[in-house]
Amino acid sequence: MKKNQKRFISVAFLLLILSLGILQLNTVRAENSYDYFKFRIIDAYYGDFDSDRNKDDIRIIALIDTDYEGLIISNLKIDITLPSGYVHHFSATVCAEADDDSVVFIITAFNTATESGWYNAEIEGLFFLEDGQIILQKRDITFDPPTPIEGPGEPEISITVQI
Repeated sequence: MKKNQKRFISVAFLLLILSLGILQLNTVRAENSYDYFKFRIIDAYYGDFDSDRNKDDIRIIALIDTDYEGLIISNLKIDITLPSGYVHHFSATVCAEADDDSVVFIITAFNTATESGWYNAEIEGLFFLEDGQIILQKRDITFDPPTPIEGPGEPEISITVQI
């Protein structure tokens, strides 16, 4: 490897390390600013939301309470753990314009309530605000859907945003 190539790779690696450190500092600072940005799950329940005549779908209502006004890009990682321990993993990126009040996420996971017992839904949100803040918050909720139902489809997800 030539001397210039080694120098370029070393400088690029150093810049990568520095940029990751800056992102981490920004995330920690923003994560501690809970007074103006609170993410929470307010409900989870089941029903027939895809009209397949099986109550095997899960609906999760999540909310951002905020005094922030502006664009919020939300990277959501959603894990739904069945009583057997099996986990459905979903992820989505959602953009919403906050108006100094709240943003509601209606998350519907189709064909996922297939066992009786207690379920756990966990949402990890990485929120990018228009002003440069990065906020990482994780919340979960435990709930009890009905007895086992074999639905006709594969698990999938839909997210609706209400402002």
